[in-house]
Amino acid sequence: MNFLNNNLNKKEMKKIKEWLMESNRYKHALGMYFVAGISLLSLYAFDLSVMVCIINATITCFLVGAAIEDTNRRAGGKFDWNDMLANGIGLVGAVVTLIVTLALTSIN
Repeated sequence: MNFLNNNLNKKEMKKIKEWLMESNRYKHALGMYFVAGISLLSLYAFDLSVMVCIINATITCFLVGAAIEDTNRRAGGKFDWNDMLANGIGLVGAVVTLIVTLALTSIN
């Protein structure tokens, strides 16, 4: 199996793009990236450990995402677990950004 096949990669990227565009999931991911980033940086500013910051950001993002989905449900829609997954993607992106930033600043 050739993983460098351009047709396969284009098809996979198209599926991911369609999934993100459905139900504005890219907005969920981007919003949670900022929520998690603010949570991570604010707690890190108080000189807490990185793990405590990550746990707090995870809880914060889950609660904010669940509140958004509950609002959708109350407005007549349905609770969408795929939107919650998109929220998790934003959280992972913020955590990776924090870890890479800390790794790059500790090199000096």
